[in-house]
Order: sequence, then C-alpha cells, then structure tokens
Amino acid sequence: MFCIVELYKRGEKMKKIFLFLLLLPAAFFISCTEENEIITPYSNTPVVAHTENAFAYTLVAHNYSATADYNIDFNSDSLAYSLVISNFKSGDGELAVEMQPQSSYVYAEELNNNKVISFTQNNIGVPRKVHFEFDNFSGSISFSLARSNGN
Repeated sequence: MFCIVELYKRGEKMKKIFLFLLLLPAAFFISCTEENEIITPYSNTPVVAHTENAFAYTLVAHNYSATADYNIDFNSDSLAYSLVISNFKSGDGELAVEMQPQSSYVYAEELNNNKVISFTQNNIGVPRKVHFEFDNFSGSISFSLARSNGN
C-alpha cells in the first residue's frame, strides 16, 4: 500500500513540474509586442531610381523632414502610378508630379496615412518633375511611375 501512495505522490509532483515547464515558454510569448520599432541605419535615406519613362522612390522614415525634387525623363502622357504607404505612425507628407511645359500638376497626393493606390492616366500631360515634401514623417513609402501601354 505504501508503494502505491508513494507512486501517486510522485505522479502529482511530475504533473506539476511538467505543467510549469509547459507554461514557462508561454510567458515569453505573452510579453512580446508588435509595437517594437526597429530603426536601421538606412532609415531616412530615400532610394531613388529613374530611367527614361520610369521612376521609383522608396523610403523607410523615422521623424523625417525634407523637401526633394527629381527631374524625370518621360516622352509619353500615358502613365501608370503605384503608391503604397505602410506602417504610418505620424507626420505629414506630400507628393506631386509636375507636367511640362507649364508647372501644373499631373497628380498630387497627401502622405498622412496608410494607403495603397494604383491607376493609369492618359492625355493629361507629360510629367517632368516629382516633388516630395515631408514634415516629421514616420512610416514607409513606395512610389513608382512608369509609361503605360496606352501610348
């Protein structure tokens, strides 16, 4: 009889140890949050690429303030646009695509929240400049402009 009681007590102790070891890793997962922000040395450094009839701009920003103009080389007024803003935290931004020969805008967009925009545009004007303006902007932006097959 003593032997059965002793085995039962050991079994209860083993159950408690097993339960403790099972719940210990769960405590680590509960303490993790998705709000941790990783700031790399490449934050606040725009990556810009452009060739004839194509332009691309990418930025991962943390409290970024700057104004930049990029002259672009397009020979078509049939355009395809793509704009993605993600992980927006704060600040303001503005994007404008200027056409030639006058200085009016083919496209303009405020950069102050998460968004995904993609569309084509025809017969509005040939773009000549892309303008970005940021004021304490924190988030990621990716913009591309290319000649579409319309013309």
